[in-house]
Amino acid sequence: MSKSLKNFQTIQDALATTYTSRNMRIVFLMGRWNDGVEISPDMRKQADSWETTLDVRSEDFSHRTKLIRIELFHKRQGKAVRG
Repeated sequence: MSKSLKNFQTIQDALATTYTSRNMRIVFLMGRWNDGVEISPDMRKQADSWETTLDVRSEDFSHRTKLIRIELFHKRQGKAVRG
């Protein structure tokens, strides 16, 4: 990519499109720290896949912690919890 060829995109430009800030972070994490980042359609698909995986795991974690909080609440109240 090069500014002179007009195929250069800034982070601000990318965030103004369909990229989310989390998606951009994932793209940067996929690259090496000492290399430039060229975002290909394949890399974008991989980042989307990672983001979906993170969302699913986050939802699962939230659901499990909610169940634990409910169980602890009922134990403190002296009530039995159905599983």
